Amino acid sequence: MKLHAYAKLNLTLNVYRGDGKFHELDSIVTSVDVFDTVIVTPRADDIVTVTGVDRVLPQDNTAWKTAKAFVDGVGMHGVDIVVQKGIPFGAGMGGSSADASAVAFAIKRLYGVGDDLVYDVCNSVGSDVWYMLHGGYARMTGKGQHVCGFCAQKPLYYVVTTFAEPCCTKDVFAAFDNLPEQPHADNDKIVDLLQCGKTTDATKLFCNNLQLAAQSLSSYADRFIVVCDTLGVVPTMTGSGSAYFVAFDRLAEANSISQSLRKHGFKARVCNDVPCGVEIVD
Repeated sequence: MKLHAYAKLNLTLNVYRGDGKFHELDSIVTSVDVFDTVIVTPRADDIVTVTGVDRVLPQDNTAWKTAKAFVDGVGMHGVDIVVQKGIPFGAGMGGSSADASAVAFAIKRLYGVGDDLVYDVCNSVGSDVWYMLHGGYARMTGKGQHVCGFCAQKPLYYVVTTFAEPCCTKDVFAAFDNLPEQPHADNDKIVDLLQCGKTTDATKLFCNNLQLAAQSLSSYADRFIVVCDTLGVVPTMTGSGSAYFVAFDRLAEANSISQSLRKHGFKARVCNDVPCGVEIVD
């Protein structure tokens, strides 16, 4: 089974002080048309293999962990997994979670695994894997395991800028814990605005509580933020970094800002929102 696993953007990310191990989250997310291609092929034994992800060992890869959890949990046969990366590594766009969600999607379809087990496996692998399996506009709460989807009345266009320097999630959260408490986005209001089609008002409220933490660890985005200020736009970081986005309700405006950022040497592209997290392509 060949699938596209779509990236996500955290339009807002409220982070609350943790218990020493976990942080409570409240985030509005959406899927965008940046994707990994994941090919899942059943085997006749119980072995799981992953190729195409060079930055981590196969056993440390979330796609491998997802498949292995199903093999161990229900005694099903193994799979060969091939990942063709399109989502930037360490960008906060959910690349590893997207791969895991694609594997969960394929195994559910290929082996008829029940929803309860799929839910348990997704949440054991990563906090946003269950969301990535479904995608679209949603609000994630708790540790990411509670997902409530909703429909935005109008489309948004996102100018996403990625950087060669990835961010380490663990380090960003550690830095966050050492910073003063930050204001949280009014997610109730933002969801209501998006549902009512008041997209311009909604985009003004997007924010990420981890942004200052990531900026305190590295200067990779400093010049980018200055350039955005000269262009009259305010970028928001997604996830724990390193990518930033600016949201627009008009495609022409998004294209203009994207072109300006590229002229300044940044790797910027316009992304559309998509209604799903995983899609079969073959």
